[in-house]
Amino acid sequence: PINKFLPKPSLLAETFISIWPVYNLFSAFVITTTAVYLSLAAGYLLLLLKYRYIIMFAYELSATADTLKVFKYFPPFFIAMMFAFWFGDSFYAELLFGILIVTFMMLNKLFKESTNVRNEYILVAKNLGLSKNKVYTKIIWKAVEPEVFKELFAVHYFLWIIIMIYEFVSNIPGFGGVYRTALLYNDYSALIAIAVIISIIIFIANRLLTLIQNKIFFWKQ
Repeated sequence: PINKFLPKPSLLAETFISIWPVYNLFSAFVITTTAVYLSLAAGYLLLLLKYRYIIMFAYELSATADTLKVFKYFPPFFIAMMFAFWFGDSFYAELLFGILIVTFMMLNKLFKESTNVRNEYILVAKNLGLSKNKVYTKIIWKAVEPEVFKELFAVHYFLWIIIMIYEFVSNIPGFGGVYRTALLYNDYSALIAIAVIISIIIFIANRLLTLIQNKIFFWKQ
């Protein structure tokens, strides 16, 4: 009988080699990793450009922010379905979707952390005559920056999941599209092999993020 739990090690080893040409896996690798890591970089860059406004929003318009919290309960899966419905198998739509997900998650983290900064930091800064803008950019942002960067680990993992869901639904020829094809043909060994490959990619990226965190964002509030 067919083993539906784990394929034989010898079969799995053969699959690692054979799936590359059969599923055009190199192209899938380029598509998905480009979508994930370009979204991650673009989302964080947008955060760096707009963080002052988010901090100001958190402190000066907190009542308005409370009314917007309802949007955080919208499931990302629903948004992925809507993008797939509107744009189909467009890679640029996939990239835009990824950037929006990263930006929203990072801004939400910044908003939460900004309101948790110790009051003594802010009081001392004001007593020293710093303007509001300086307090936001030099005190609050620097206090929360390590925790905000740390959020990239969670965003990174979640982004892989939601991007592959988008590719699976829209049949984009990335890893999600490959999963769709492998599932269609009941290629169980390919499903396992692709999961291992993706795990290795995520592990390497996480190690790089850890290295950046230890070298640049090492201080604590």
